[in-house]
Amino acid sequence: MLTLVLATQKGGSGKSTLAIGLALVAMQAGHTVRLIETDSQGTLSNWQARRSAAEPIVEPVYNGREIEQRLQSLERSGVTLTIIDTAGGITAATTEAIRYADLCLIPARPSIADIEATAVTLHVIRAWKKPFAFVLNQTPLRGHRISEAANALGNEMFDIADVVAQPFIVMRNDHQDALSAGLAVTELAPEGKSAEEMRGLWQWIETDSQGTLSNWQARRRAAEPIVEPIYNGREIEQRLQSLERSGVTLTIVDTAGGINAATTEAIRYADLCLIPARPSIADIVATAVTLHVIRAWKKPFAFVLNQTPLRGHRISEAANALGSEMFDIADVVAQPFIVMRNDHQDALSAGLAVTELAPAGKSAEEMRGLWQWIETKLNIGEQNALQAVDELPIVIEFPIASEIDPAMFLRARARTAALAS
Repeated sequence: MLTLVLATQKGGSGKSTLAIGLALVAMQAGHTVRLIETDSQGTLSNWQARRSAAEPIVEPVYNGREIEQRLQSLERSGVTLTIIDTAGGITAATTEAIRYADLCLIPARPSIADIEATAVTLHVIRAWKKPFAFVLNQTPLRGHRISEAANALGNEMFDIADVVAQPFIVMRNDHQDALSAGLAVTELAPEGKSAEEMRGLWQWIETDSQGTLSNWQARRRAAEPIVEPIYNGREIEQRLQSLERSGVTLTIVDTAGGINAATTEAIRYADLCLIPARPSIADIVATAVTLHVIRAWKKPFAFVLNQTPLRGHRISEAANALGSEMFDIADVVAQPFIVMRNDHQDALSAGLAVTELAPAGKSAEEMRGLWQWIETKLNIGEQNALQAVDELPIVIEFPIASEIDPAMFLRARARTAALAS
């Protein structure tokens, strides 16, 4: 059973609406979900009283000493996900919830005051050595406040380069309307932007706790390319040097969503950073924190528009967003765009790449085109280009990370490309 805890010192950060939204998305994805409420204000209990559906069940637990036993009971009963909504500030119940969490989510509005107010919560999470992620919540659609929040997360008071979950959750009426109606945003407006963001946030949580590349390798019959687990961001420089000495000519580093210490180190040693983004304004805006880190290290980068429709207005919207004043950029957009096709997921499930699954297909053609574009940008001549199976790259993957030992995975060659978003 996975236990998620939403905790922060400051009230009004949207813990309860996030708990509800994630609970319903996880249920729709097949999980058996329970909500535990440790906040005596009773936001979740009141929401359940207005709700016609029986699930998810909300269980009030106000005594911290009962949390461990209750979690054990839920796991024995077949529950696969428990989400704990805590009170503002740090109480005995919040401390115990954090103690038994698999992941702590720290919601914060995009203001310096709200970010600074998370310090006490972060201290407790670190004391228990728990993985965590900041969730920027109630954000404007675009604007300088998101950049201010990113700067605050990286300031010396916190001394962190920790996880920022993706996507950011934009302030919209859907959240409060759903709460009032005893619904989640994915029930109130399943095709709306708020629902899309909540599904994206759940996908971020679920994917980064699983290790996509390592699971892909387990399904793969071919020995190459190798996926190497690395559990400490401080090891990256040494590992890259070792791989280069061994004759590896390309290292591809696959990072977790958000920004953690491992991702920051990967960006630090990259020759080129690729920022994948779906063709929507929300996805482009959500790359701001990653871009902030890349620019801090003065690294070359390129946006990769991924999962695009074959044609349509969303690609134009994404291009416009890339040129917005928020980013103040006329930066690189890689070519070609990668169109959403089943080939990618079919290949992933089979332990293959699209160029192996359907070598003559459109997806394979796009991937070869993207590599040609990257190769040109890296100024790799014919002598250094990948030409044979024995020169296959090494890939590094960073799943969800704790503050001390960020989980990662690796594959390499003398050039290093970091994929971050």
